[in-house]
Amino acid sequence: LFPGGIPTTQAQAEAYLTTIQVPITTKSGNKSTASVTVHEAIAQDVYNACVAAQNAGFKIYEIGGYRTFGTDTAGKSGGLSYSQHCYGLAVDINSTENGQFKNGVATGNWFYSPGTNEYSITSNSALVNAFKKAGWGWGGEWNSSKDYMHFSFMGT
Repeated sequence: LFPGGIPTTQAQAEAYLTTIQVPITTKSGNKSTASVTVHEAIAQDVYNACVAAQNAGFKIYEIGGYRTFGTDTAGKSGGLSYSQHCYGLAVDINSTENGQFKNGVATGNWFYSPGTNEYSITSNSALVNAFKKAGWGWGGEWNSSKDYMHFSFMGT
């Protein structure tokens, strides 16, 4: 993924990024596209998963990918590390309806309601299946916490 070594600066990380258009369905039901910036090596995976999910009836209305290098950290033993978003290797989908939960408690004002909210992501959804088919991990299957919006090429 990084022939020159793992990026340590924003400029190094951004050298590997590309912006793609993926299909979405607005909350009013209109078909459209949204831009998402990801690592160029996984752009096709993201596009294919979004197309497959939309074609199977899962409604994606919002997607985010790259976050400015160094601004998004994750706790690790011994300190903080950059999240996969800082390398363009993760996407968040329908973030309002698919939040983060630590020890079963929501970390924000999320509206996660699987089975009743059509935008909430579940383990058997077309979206999860499409990303798993490409070998990606889903934050809804993490042990220590749950991040239902999160899909990562590296699984973290």
